[in-house]
Amino acid sequence: MKTAHPRERRFVPRRSYCLILAGLTALLLITAAWGCLGGNRTAPLPFQYSLEYASPRLANLPPLDTTLSLERFSSTQGINMTAMIYRSEPYRNDAYYGHYWRSRPRDLVTDFLLRDLKHVRLFKAVFSYQDRQESRFVLQGAVTECSAHYEAQGVQRAVLSLNLTLLDTQRKEITEQVVFEKRYDLAPAMEERSPRALARGISAAMETLTPQMMRDVHRAVRERLAAHSTPSSL
Repeated sequence: MKTAHPRERRFVPRRSYCLILAGLTALLLITAAWGCLGGNRTAPLPFQYSLEYASPRLANLPPLDTTLSLERFSSTQGINMTAMIYRSEPYRNDAYYGHYWRSRPRDLVTDFLLRDLKHVRLFKAVFSYQDRQESRFVLQGAVTECSAHYEAQGVQRAVLSLNLTLLDTQRKEITEQVVFEKRYDLAPAMEERSPRALARGISAAMETLTPQMMRDVHRAVRERLAAHSTPSSL
């Protein structure tokens, strides 16, 4: 007959308990310190900027009985991005950290120029590159500079440079299609070195350049229409 023996108990040395408790305490302290130092801090949301200026009024220009199509502007690769670029010294370009254009400068210029062309109503209709309608006159453009330039003695400027090309699609030869090609530059002063000041400066540049561009386009189209309607001498 087997004799029942009581189950033996296993005892963990008291020293092991102390080591486990010390390890847990150290882990909690490290976690708390990491939280205080910002280890679980979320990255701040980026700031986005756009252009803001009133559409020009050109009441002294008569509307023309023709349509105009505005193509999407192209851009140099150095500014073909939403980063807000500033030039702090020669040969060096930097970007404002956490601050961006709402869209690329090429698209901002295209959208606002389209808005202003529709607002002044110099043409029978103005179409964008997203419309299916075709026009005799096509306006193309490129943004070659859109950045802040930091100069000596605390001077800073918002530099905007644009190229504009007007085409007459009724002409067969490409050399005859080009009605005019012109460059527009402006660099208004910035009150401070900040992304907001850059957005305000580029807006001021567009507010000044847009009426000039529209007057040039209107004059060129009017002259081309007048030349086309004038009978040639025998």
